[in-house]
Amino acid sequence: MMLKPRQIAPSADGGLPSDDFGFALKKDDSDVPEGFTLSENAIAQLEEVLAQHPQSLFRVSVHPGGCAGFQYEFTLTTESADPADHLMLNDRIVTDNRSWSLLRGGCLDFVSEIRGKHFFFSFTGKKRLVCDCKKSFSFG
Repeated sequence: MMLKPRQIAPSADGGLPSDDFGFALKKDDSDVPEGFTLSENAIAQLEEVLAQHPQSLFRVSVHPGGCAGFQYEFTLTTESADPADHLMLNDRIVTDNRSWSLLRGGCLDFVSEIRGKHFFFSFTGKKRLVCDCKKSFSFG
């Protein structure tokens, strides 16, 4: 079951990343879905974590850095969502507009493996390249 998000306020920039990252996505990129989806594993883990922290939101952010150029940040926060943020999973997952655009077409997943338990993104197509560490990505 994949969940689609909702935006609580229209984006002023049409959902495109700002030019402070040095690139722009094309608006005619209709083959790639807007934003990202959640895998069943991610949903189950998020529901468990958020049940233990009923006053918190799970914030998904992207920042320059990591071994591939951009790195993910997953945090629990008690700060309110901004009106331009995108919300998912009963409004408990929040993503800022820039990160939302950068994660376009991705799927948030959760795995438990030898290296530990962690959330990561996978992307279809040639738009994003994910590092082997699964903690960063770049544009292909």
